Amino acid sequence: MSDYVPRETLINILTRLPAKTLLRFRCICKSWLSLLSSPDFTSAHLRTAAAKPPVLLLRGYSLTGLTPRYKELYSLRSDDADFTSLLDLHCPFKTRAVNFFRVVGSCNGLICLSDDLLGYTYTVILWNPAIRRYLTLPMPNICFEDYGPYMFSLGFGFDPKTNDHKVVRIVYLEGSGRVKGWVVPPKVEVYALSTGVWKTIKGSKIGYHMVEVFWSRAFANCGVHWTAYSGGKSTGYCNVVLVFDMGSEVFREVKLPEKLEEWGGGCGKMGLVSCQPGKIKKMRIRGGKESFYLGTYAESLILLDEGKCVQMDDNGSSDEVDYAGNAFVVRSLEKNSLRHHLFAATALNP
Repeated sequence: MSDYVPRETLINILTRLPAKTLLRFRCICKSWLSLLSSPDFTSAHLRTAAAKPPVLLLRGYSLTGLTPRYKELYSLRSDDADFTSLLDLHCPFKTRAVNFFRVVGSCNGLICLSDDLLGYTYTVILWNPAIRRYLTLPMPNICFEDYGPYMFSLGFGFDPKTNDHKVVRIVYLEGSGRVKGWVVPPKVEVYALSTGVWKTIKGSKIGYHMVEVFWSRAFANCGVHWTAYSGGKSTGYCNVVLVFDMGSEVFREVKLPEKLEEWGGGCGKMGLVSCQPGKIKKMRIRGGKESFYLGTYAESLILLDEGKCVQMDDNGSSDEVDYAGNAFVVRSLEKNSLRHHLFAATALNP
């Protein structure tokens, strides 16, 4: 540490710097490496970033190539009437099919992605684009091979009491015999970044089905929110907002206004954004309605030590991580040719 600048003053200066600059500063000396890698500094840097004018994360897509394939387009936008594009973020991941990742959510500079739009796949990624690091979650406890057909919904958020990021997975198994449809209550499991494993939540008696199982969720006030319903055509529907508290890891219900509570077939998505098509085109925002994601974003150093680094080639461009089964291949984005050998998937989670 510098002999001329007090530690508190140095930390105050460093927390105001971009994450990319701090990555370089880790190479100055061992004391700086230790400081910039500490959880306390990561939290202080995030608090400073969150206090800056808000920035929005937008995801859309474009179709590229002779055989059309979705190219995911991530960008940071100003939170104002102009919605100005501030920075384009390259997504280095490829799905197993020709579609795109589902954005589960974004929180504290982390983006949670799930490759679940086709078939039963278990690839869930936590990605920090500011420091080009990512972490692939291990296979969950509840899978098709052991339980058969199911529907599921994911949620991503942060527990401020334990300073931990978590992914919650709600799984509705298919009924058999006289039990038709998806069985209630569902099974629930939670992944915590601090432990690196999935934990089954017991005793969660959720008597509701999800509305828009894959898409309708929002993280706010330490909880993941879904629109949910109970009942059916014969008995009538009852709609609520179902909340999973990331701290206590229990569910609670939030009642809706009476007119929405009894509206048949579920009450729709958690949030609506209204914008004229002409204005969207003028802003050069591309994609279909099912591909759009809009959330807040604050740069952070999370995953600095836990995550794997997205490799850079000699020209400074990032590589594309292509998942296939239980292994992945890294391809050069410049030449789209096989550049590295095949790695075992366990290399992502030592």
